[in-house]
Amino acid sequence: MPHVEGNARRWWVLGGSSIGLFVLMLDSTVVALALAPIRADLHASTAGLQWVQNVYLLTIAAFVVTFGRAGDVYGRRTVFQLGLVAFGLGSVVSATAGSIEALVAGRAVQGLGAAALLAQSLALVTNVFAPEDRARALGIWAAVSSLALALGPLVGGAVVELASWRWLFWVNLPLVAAGIAIVAAATPQSRDESAPRRFDVAGLVTLTVGLTGVVVALVQVKQWSTAATVATLALGLASLAAFVAVERRSPAPIVDLSLFRNGPYFGATAAAFTLVGCFWAVMFFVPQYLQLVLGRSTFESGLEVLPVTAPMILFSALAGRLIARFGAVL
Repeated sequence: MPHVEGNARRWWVLGGSSIGLFVLMLDSTVVALALAPIRADLHASTAGLQWVQNVYLLTIAAFVVTFGRAGDVYGRRTVFQLGLVAFGLGSVVSATAGSIEALVAGRAVQGLGAAALLAQSLALVTNVFAPEDRARALGIWAAVSSLALALGPLVGGAVVELASWRWLFWVNLPLVAAGIAIVAAATPQSRDESAPRRFDVAGLVTLTVGLTGVVVALVQVKQWSTAATVATLALGLASLAAFVAVERRSPAPIVDLSLFRNGPYFGATAAAFTLVGCFWAVMFFVPQYLQLVLGRSTFESGLEVLPVTAPMILFSALAGRLIARFGAVL
């Protein structure tokens, strides 16, 4: 692809960054419709299937802020492109997995790539758009995210019905390749020269161990003894407590804990936490219930789940207008 010049460059940047956003959001929901076929094909347990979903989201949560800092230091375009490469590699590992363990490993690599993409996608867009055009660009960016989340179940059901669950991962590769080419041709390198060069390694380790410990205990509660479950949960909670202590003393924390003293910020975060928790519970159990209990095909299940996800497209576009008119807190 030739180098892009002039005013058109910013729209190519938006397109390239939106591709990364689209694939990472799509893969957060598209796999839900394939869990029943994956269970049969790889002889997976319920805990194994939970990890197919959880490890992807867990890895994003643990590394997204760190990759945001890495982009400020080493270049946002560089980190974004490395994220696309990692996402593609994870897709290949997932598509060729011969066991549930290999699939979980592939999803973890995908999660690393997705964390880099999520951290840098918006930064690439805001860097090239002037303030007067930024609202329009961010509206398109948000619409892409909502569209991917909403279409995930339908796309997943259709692909599994027509081909196999492995093609859910193979179809990522052309998009990843296109994203790499567009970003390389159109996106200028950018950094934050004022950003601290130090990385909060202690914060990253305690956060990762804490989140993993809590999730492992909850996922494996039926497979493990009570003592093992309690010990793992205690390790996770202790690590999260250590994370809070580390962040309070760190000169360059992963999370600025002082933000949670802000009422609107805390309320929005709590609401988002509740919403996401409920959404992923629905996306994990409902497709399996439709397929394994009610006997629906994967495509039929995708259609029946669509009313849960489709409103995201409508309300994400409407939310921006409502906020502009009435404010974020109503």
